Amino acid sequence: MDTKADYFYFGYVTKSVGYEGVFALKTETDNIQNYKRLKTIFIDLANTLTPFFITNVQIKDTEVIWLKAEGFDTTDSILPLLKKEVYLPISLLPKLEGKKFYFHEIIGFEVIDLNYGVIGIVKDIIELPQQNILQIKHGYQEILVPLNDDILTEVDRTLKTLKIKAPEGLIDIYINKDNDE
Repeated sequence: MDTKADYFYFGYVTKSVGYEGVFALKTETDNIQNYKRLKTIFIDLANTLTPFFITNVQIKDTEVIWLKAEGFDTTDSILPLLKKEVYLPISLLPKLEGKKFYFHEIIGFEVIDLNYGVIGIVKDIIELPQQNILQIKHGYQEILVPLNDDILTEVDRTLKTLKIKAPEGLIDIYINKDNDE
């Protein structure tokens, strides 16, 4: 059985469009054209991802898509969907290459620092407005490293490794902490 972890947030229903049961969806995607042939969306209704089968897709701009789903044929039928979050299966995400990746795909990757060697496993990505932070499990400790193009040197999907060049002294703060206690 699928869990919410098998899906990614795609956007939310903003409004009913016209009188035929069409609704607008504000998306959060870099390339809306990748989704012009959507067949199914999943709307979060009471913490359950509920499938809706799409019969028509119209792309309106870089963020908005108009959808017609089976069973919706009036403006009133759309009302329960307004402001609801929409998800799609992770399998619909376009494949990324090189140093580009989706956060979910590097969880569990081994992190190798160019100076220290293996420093741990990616536990999570902490998303902050200023910068994303790589949260690395190092034994019973965690190491936090800024995640940007200057620090990330390589992503190897086959070996499931990330190579980084952490700022000088940053890894020392975490690894030598045990020696100070």
